[in-house]
Amino acid sequence: RMITKVKIKFISPIDGSVSDTPTEHAIPVVPLTVWPSSSKDINVYKPNGLKAGAYALIDTGADLCYVDSDFADDLKLPIAEKTTVSGATSTIETTVRHAVISFTEDERVFSTELTSVPLVSNGRKFQVVFGMQLIKMGALTMDFSNQVFELTFFN
Repeated sequence: RMITKVKIKFISPIDGSVSDTPTEHAIPVVPLTVWPSSSKDINVYKPNGLKAGAYALIDTGADLCYVDSDFADDLKLPIAEKTTVSGATSTIETTVRHAVISFTEDERVFSTELTSVPLVSNGRKFQVVFGMQLIKMGALTMDFSNQVFELTFFN
């Protein structure tokens, strides 16, 4: 059984700098690579040769996983369906996109659906949000006393 351990980084919401240790107001993120999947099969990736590095916010308060709308368009992530997203101040019509993500150099990949929302244009320093839909597939460790911050998946 393969284990994928992803070291959590911390990004400053002010200047976007990334650190291995949390600082005041820093937010937990993981670095990843994103590819579009095939529009016909979510498990087939690299249909157009596009890929991009990104940061994903670890958000235990979110149910779903999200991707920045412009980032999704630039990568040509295929649209799976239309949906509506409601937040505290608005409701928007948007799309669910198919993507393949990897946290490792050996490209062990995970297929996922990401709901497209404006993140970067709203001042966010990350392109993806991982909600509980993805987090619950593994184990999240945020141990501040021992300085252990990781997301572990059992493939």
